[in-house]
Amino acid sequence: MNSGANKLFGVISESHEFLSWLHNEEDPAIKEMPEEFKESFKQLDKLGIVYKRNNRSLGIRWQRLRKLIERDNTTGAELPYEPEELLQYFGNKNYN
Repeated sequence: MNSGANKLFGVISESHEFLSWLHNEEDPAIKEMPEEFKESFKQLDKLGIVYKRNNRSLGIRWQRLRKLIERDNTTGAELPYEPEELLQYFGNKNYN
């Protein structure tokens, strides 16, 4: 894996707690986002992993996460598909 991809996965891995919060909330509003997650949101928004819907609520682009995992999968192992499995993939790895 090249250095750029390693940095990308590092950012996602560091933002795992925010992604978990976002996944567990039902249609969270931007106003409801805890202060501690604002920096993670900014970084993941720039990477196209999270987005604002109607400039009010937040969402995760699961397909984008899956494509990133496909690029990282050099072993040919089965790729995660469900949102919980995708989050777990980034939560279990250390890219720093």
